[in-house]
Amino acid sequence: MHMGESGSTAAEDFPPSEEGAISEAAASPGAQHDEDAHASPAPAPDPAIARRLRADAEADLIAAAERLAHISVTDALAVAAHHVCSSPAAEFFPTLNATVARTRELTKNAETELFIAQHGTAEIPAFGAAADPLNALGAAERGLLVRSLYNPAARDRPAEQDHVASLLAHGMEARITIARFPQMILIDKSHLIIDDHAPVSTDATSQGGWHITDLGAVSWAREIFLMLWETATRWQDVEVTQGLMTNERQRRILRELEAGSPQNEVAPRTGLSKRTVERELLLLRQKFGGWTIYQVMAWWGRSSERTVV
Repeated sequence: MHMGESGSTAAEDFPPSEEGAISEAAASPGAQHDEDAHASPAPAPDPAIARRLRADAEADLIAAAERLAHISVTDALAVAAHHVCSSPAAEFFPTLNATVARTRELTKNAETELFIAQHGTAEIPAFGAAADPLNALGAAERGLLVRSLYNPAARDRPAEQDHVASLLAHGMEARITIARFPQMILIDKSHLIIDDHAPVSTDATSQGGWHITDLGAVSWAREIFLMLWETATRWQDVEVTQGLMTNERQRRILRELEAGSPQNEVAPRTGLSKRTVERELLLLRQKFGGWTIYQVMAWWGRSSERTVV
C-alpha cells in the first residue's frame, strides 16, 4: 500500500464522498425516523431502499385504515340503529312506556293546542296508548284547542265513543275521515309525536316512537293534519249523514266471508256477479281508508252492523 509523506493512507487524504454519506443514512433510516417521525425520508439513490421505504409507508397507511374501520364497527355495535338518525331535533323512544311518559309530560305543559290523529282500531298500539284520553281531557279542561281525528272504525268502539262524548262535553272537537292518514300528536306547533317507522329490519315491528322538534317538520305535519281536518266529518254528524258503514250487498258478502267461504265462491252464494263482489269489497276498503280485506273482516267481527238485515 502506498504511503504519503505524513504516513497516512490515500484513503485518509480525502473526506468520505457525499454519495457514501447518503447511502449510509439511507441504509439506516431508523435513526432518522426516531428523530422526526413526520419528516419526509431522504431521497434514496438505491432503488431497493426506495422500494422498502415505500413499502413501509404503505404498511402505515393500511394500518391506519384498519384502525378507522375498527372504530366504525365499534360505533355500530355501541349505538342502536334508530339512534343513528337521531339529532337534537329528533328524540327516539325505544319502548311504549317511554313514548307514553314523554307525551304525557309534553301534554301536561301544553299551552295553546293539542291535535291528535289516531286510528280507531281495537288493538291499542304504542301510539294509541300515547294519545292518552286523560291527557286530552286535561288539556280541554285547561282551555286548549283540542282536536282529535279518527278513522271510521272508531265509531264501533264503545270505549272510544264514551271517551269522545266526554271530550266533546269539555269543548274538544272530533272528526272522522275515510282518508288514510299517519298517526300523529301535535302540541303547541312545536312538538310532533309519531310512530316509529324506522325499524331495525324490514321484518321488525316497533312499539317505540319519535319526538320531533324541527320547526319545518312540525309545521309540515300540522299542515297535513289541517288538510285532513277540513275534509273530515264532525263526529256528531256521522250517525245522521252517513248512517251505516255498509250497504245491504256488502253485508251479504261479509257474512259469507265470515262463514268461511272463499272469495271466489261468494258470488254464486250471494246471487251477485263476481264483478259486483269485487267492486263492493273495493268500495268498502276505500271507505275505511284503504284497509286490507283482513282488516275489514276484523272490524266486521266486532261491528254492530253484523245484526243489521
